[in-house]
Amino acid sequence: MKQYFLPNFKLLKPSGKVYGFWIAAFFCIVFMNACYAQNPSGTAKATTVNVTEKGVKPNDNGGDSRSIQQVIDQARPGTVLFFPAGNYIIDAPVEINQGNITLLGEQGAVFIFDNKTDWYAKYGTRVGMFNVCANNITIDRLYLNQGFSASGRVDGQAPLIGGIIMGCKYKKAGAVNPKNITVTNCTVYDYYGDAISSFNVSITNFTVTNDTLISSYIVGNWKTAGTKGEQAINANSGENIVFSNNVIRGALDDAIAVHTNVKNLTVTNNNITSTGGRILVSGVTGGNISGNYIEFIEDGGSAFGVIFDFESKKLSFNNDVTITNNKVFVNKGVKIVCGIRLLGAGNNVRITDNTFETVDKQGSGIQLQDLTWQADKKKYFGDNITLSNNKFINFKTGIVKNISKNVQDPKLIIKDNEYKGADKDMETLDGTVRSFQY
Repeated sequence: MKQYFLPNFKLLKPSGKVYGFWIAAFFCIVFMNACYAQNPSGTAKATTVNVTEKGVKPNDNGGDSRSIQQVIDQARPGTVLFFPAGNYIIDAPVEINQGNITLLGEQGAVFIFDNKTDWYAKYGTRVGMFNVCANNITIDRLYLNQGFSASGRVDGQAPLIGGIIMGCKYKKAGAVNPKNITVTNCTVYDYYGDAISSFNVSITNFTVTNDTLISSYIVGNWKTAGTKGEQAINANSGENIVFSNNVIRGALDDAIAVHTNVKNLTVTNNNITSTGGRILVSGVTGGNISGNYIEFIEDGGSAFGVIFDFESKKLSFNNDVTITNNKVFVNKGVKIVCGIRLLGAGNNVRITDNTFETVDKQGSGIQLQDLTWQADKKKYFGDNITLSNNKFINFKTGIVKNISKNVQDPKLIIKDNEYKGADKDMETLDGTVRSFQY
C-alpha cells in the first residue's frame, strides 16, 4: 500500500488544540488509502431520487413519458432514479441523455407501451421505450411491456417500438456510440420489436445480464411465428460485450446476435427457447460462447450461426472464437436444419464439448460451407477450424462438409466426436450443392 507522509515532519509541542489538529492530519494522510476506501472512486455519494416525488404519477392511466423525461433531464451525475411500484404508461420514447445515472425499479413497477403510435415508422429505424443516449448508464429491475400481442396485433405486422435501445440513432444528429452500459435484472414482456438492442451503433463495455425476455409468440400463444419479429439481444459492433445468464422465451429472430466487428465477446449461461432464433456470431475477434441452452419449440434453421457479414463493405471474419459446453435440444415434431452452421466461419474457430440432440431423426449436427462476399463475388470460408468432443444424438448426419473448390482447402481438425444414432458420421459434398442458405 502506498503511504503518504508530510515531508520533514517534526512533532512539536504547541497548544493542545493545534497539537490535536496536526495529529489528526498526520494520521489521515498516512492512512489516506483507508480514508478513500469508503468511496474508492473519489466521486460524490450517489443520491436516490423517488420519481413520484418529482411529478411522475403512475396508476393514473395517463401518459408518463413526458414527466419521466423531465426527471431524467434534471438528474445530476451519480443520481439513482427510483421508480416505485405502479403502472407507468409509455406514450412516447424516453431518452436517457444524462450520463452516469441509474434507473432502478421497485418490484411491481411496470412500464406499459400504449400502442397508439408507430414509432418505428415515424423515425424510419429502431426506437425503444427507453433509449440510451449517454455514457455510464445502469438500468436495473425495470419491467417493460411492449404489449404487441395484447394490443391485438399479430405475427407478420411490423413492430411499433422496441424495448431498451442503445445510441439514439433515430435522433440522427443526436446519435452516440455509448460506453459503459449495463442492463440487468430487467424484463421485456410481449416483445416483437428488439428487446435489448445496440443494433445501429457501436458500443463499448456493454453488459446484459440476468434479464428475462418473453416474446409475443409466448404471450399471444401463437401456433407459428414468421420472420417479422425482431431480436431479443443484439450488438452491431464494439468491444467488451457480455451477454450472460439471461432467460429468453420464444425467440423470434436471433435470440442473441452479434453482427460485425466486435472485440472481446462473452455469451454464457443463457437459457433460450426458440421458434427459429439462434445465437449469431459474426465478425467477432476473441469470443467465448459457452454454457448456453437452446431448446427449439418450433421449426428453425440452426441453433448457432458462425458467419461473416456477406453484405458488408468491409470483410470481417471471426477470429479466435470458442463455442463450448453448450446444449441444443429439438423437441418432437420440430424440424431444424442443423445444430451449428459455419458459413464462412473465419479463423481459429473451436467447436468443442457441445451436445446436439433431436427427438426426431433429422438434419445434421454441424454444417460447414463457404459463403460469397457480395462486394467481390468471391467465396470465403476461413482456416484452422476444430470440431472435437461434440456429441450428436439422433441426427441423420453428424457433420456435413460442403466447401467448394473455389476456396483454399482449410485446415480442419475433426476428432473425438460421438455420433449416437446417426446414419452417417460425416458427409463431404463438393460445394456445388448449396444445401442451405443464410
